[in-house]
Amino acid sequence: MNKPTDGNNEILTQVHVQSKMMNDIISMMNNKVGDANLRREIGTQRNEYKAMSDQALSTLAQKGEVPHKTQKRSQIEGMADIYLATMINKSPSYIAQILMEDSLSSVISVTKSVNRYPQAEIAAKDQAESFVSTATDNINALKGFL
Repeated sequence: MNKPTDGNNEILTQVHVQSKMMNDIISMMNNKVGDANLRREIGTQRNEYKAMSDQALSTLAQKGEVPHKTQKRSQIEGMADIYLATMINKSPSYIAQILMEDSLSSVISVTKSVNRYPQAEIAAKDQAESFVSTATDNINALKGFL
């Protein structure tokens, strides 16, 4: 089992939590998207985030660890805010904007986690870098819908 201070669990937990959150947000918005191109794009993104979440969880399990507890209340409040906001405005531009903002917030969280634990294993850092790279690519893909 890893030392509690090596950062692997924290980094992989962030990758798992942020990927799962993006997957959940996209799933919630999917039925609100009228634009077929945006629906196709976010469907692809949802699959990417799900795969990253599953991979981080699997890596933790292989190490005999579980993700650290996260603040479920703030995640639920964030989802409720998005739900309410998209009841008012369902335009492709607005939905793309929300997804871009949430993706950027997730990139920041994962990056902070990596920076906090420079001694973490390369495998954990690689999964974090993969998340950051994918989320950045997803943000760039959504720019076309603004």
